[in-house]
Amino acid sequence: MELNSNIGAFLSAGKYTFSRHVRERMFERNIDTDQVFNCILHGTIIEEYTDDLPCPSVLSCYNDSGCNLCVVYAICPHYLVVVTAYYS
Repeated sequence: MELNSNIGAFLSAGKYTFSRHVRERMFERNIDTDQVFNCILHGTIIEEYTDDLPCPSVLSCYNDSGCNLCVVYAICPHYLVVVTAYYS
């Protein structure tokens, strides 16, 4: 999958959503939205899930304050869906 070059534009325009699952995990794990956005924008793509439905998704990891934060998000044609976030 070729990554959508509009990821930054989606985030800055508010064209994203957080799944209920990720909101619960972020609360449990003390992860804030800025950390998630940093991981999406600056993290390393570890895995691509091109067959995911309804939209292809990726696993991105980013070293945040000494902790390795991982975020799975789906890249839809007009927005992003943040699926989950965790420290590894």
